[in-house]
Amino acid sequence: MAFDWNGYLEVAENLKTETDGQPDSIAVEAKRRTAISRAYYAVYHLAEDYAVANLGYTPSKTGPNQHHTDVRSVYQRQFGNADHQEIRKMLMRLHKARLDSDYKPDNLGNVQSLLTSIILEANKIRGILMR
Repeated sequence: MAFDWNGYLEVAENLKTETDGQPDSIAVEAKRRTAISRAYYAVYHLAEDYAVANLGYTPSKTGPNQHHTDVRSVYQRQFGNADHQEIRKMLMRLHKARLDSDYKPDNLGNVQSLLTSIILEANKIRGILMR
C-alpha cells in the first residue's frame, strides 16, 4: 500500500490546532516547527507525484541530491499554466520555512503566524493538484 502524503498535512494541522493560543514554550515551538516541516513534505511529495503522473517528470536516481529543486523546476517549465507557476513559488516559500524550522536555532519570529500561513499555502497547493 502506497503511503498517502495527505497524512503529513493532517499531522501538521493537528499540531497547529493543538498549539493555537498556547503560550510560547520550548515544547510548543517544537510542535510548530515540526508542523511546518510536515506540511512542506506533504505537498512536496504530492507535487512530485503529480509531476510524475502528469508532467513527464522522472526523479533522478543518481547525481546530486537536488530533488526539491528539480520538482520546482518541472512546475516552472509549465509557462502557460498560472497555477503551476504559483505552485512553484509556494513550494519555494514552504521549503525555506521548512529549512529554517529544522536548521535555524534562532528565533523564527512569530512561529504561530508562520505556521498558519504555511498550512494555508499547503492546502492551496493540494487543492490545485486535486483539480
